Amino acid sequence: VVGYLLTRLMGRAVLPAAAVVALVLMVNPLFMGLAVKLDTKLQERTDERVRLVTEAISSIQTVKCHAWEDAVVSRVSRARTREFRVMIPLIMSYIIMGVFSHGVVPLASIAIFGSYPALHPDHPLTAAQAFTTVS
Repeated sequence: VVGYLLTRLMGRAVLPAAAVVALVLMVNPLFMGLAVKLDTKLQERTDERVRLVTEAISSIQTVKCHAWEDAVVSRVSRARTREFRVMIPLIMSYIIMGVFSHGVVPLASIAIFGSYPALHPDHPLTAAQAFTTVS
């Protein structure tokens, strides 16, 4: 219904906006699949780090007795670094998905208003059309 009404109001200028929406609908699932894979890998890395910390805590007397604190901290720090190497791309994919999902309306509006003068040179954009399109 909205597409029909926008087409009646703005004519062919709706097509670039539809292309923007279609592009977002095609790209977002790719980033979602990447996020799922990275999240699985992150859980594995987190489990590894938690296992190391649990092992260190359960054998704390032995660690203290032999002065292995630095070695244990080093192992846990390396595990945490490996965890961060997965966490950063995961967060970036979430950010990109958020930008796409929250930015689709402004991008579609820019596409409509940017293409209208080129597609309808004989009919200038009126304030009534612009405000109705935005609402």
